[in-house]
Amino acid sequence: MSELQNRAVRMLQQESLNMTVSDHRFQMLKVALALYRSSGGSERMARDLCAEAFKEPRKDIAAGIGEIMIVLAGISHLNDLDMMQAAYNELERGLPELA
Repeated sequence: MSELQNRAVRMLQQESLNMTVSDHRFQMLKVALALYRSSGGSERMARDLCAEAFKEPRKDIAAGIGEIMIVLAGISHLNDLDMMQAAYNELERGLPELA
């Protein structure tokens, strides 16, 4: 694992010892939807996308993570942001929304 991933995992373990796999899935969706909204996405489109997502076959987790990383790189580029620096900044803040 990368240094960033190791730091994030340690932070999650310290701040949310009792989080279940279901809690992590919920948090991932919550953060993804917040980013979608921040980038100009509409509630109607989010609802449509969620409905469509469950019509597709499940993907391999590794492939899904890879896709997310590529899309994050694109969004970061379009907003002139360094995605790794943004991640380190959030680690420094401690992700208070997990509390």
